[in-house]
Amino acid sequence: VTSFVAGTAASTRGFNGSFLGPTLLLRSAATTEVTVMNGLDESTTVHWHGLLISSEADGGPHHLIQPGGTWRTALDVDQAPATLWY
Repeated sequence: VTSFVAGTAASTRGFNGSFLGPTLLLRSAATTEVTVMNGLDESTTVHWHGLLISSEADGGPHHLIQPGGTWRTALDVDQAPATLWY
């Protein structure tokens, strides 16, 4: 549960808590290993919006992470600095 407005609660889900996730700082021309563990009671997925990487590493609906499951991927970044989200 997260309160976006004082006195009002909303049911939310996030990374490592109920709201938002950690900031990831990636370096161009470097590989970053990522492990995503699904602690939910339903399938979920992650997609790296705007990151120029292979489709195998990009997540999305074709990479469902089952409840209690783990998805490991390598992000081979080769692009100019950018502010992106996941």
